[in-house]
Amino acid sequence: MKIEKYSFGKMVIKGETYTSDLMIIGNRIYSNWRRKAGHFLDENDIQEILEYPMSSLFIGTGAFGRMKIDPKLINLLEKLGLSCLYSGKTDDAVIEFNKNNNSNKCGLFHLTC
Repeated sequence: MKIEKYSFGKMVIKGETYTSDLMIIGNRIYSNWRRKAGHFLDENDIQEILEYPMSSLFIGTGAFGRMKIDPKLINLLEKLGLSCLYSGKTDDAVIEFNKNNNSNKCGLFHLTC
């Protein structure tokens, strides 16, 4: 799966426009993804992904990088042995996501700030 376009508050995938945060698990897109603590991402926010046999995870922290990631979550993901764990501003995360051709990749994308 490729992300066709990202701009502040909007992402286009397979011709469909999304205007809320997204969770991508393999070839499935979950729109309106929310975190319990708003701009803070922890293990409880990604249970669906943790149950998926992923090889790569890309986290877009927003256009300005406002979403913070719990260091405990990063440690957990590294212990799971992901071959690719990328986090950064959403525009950069989209580029890295699109470079990866693995069908078991996942993405978490905060579309605004």
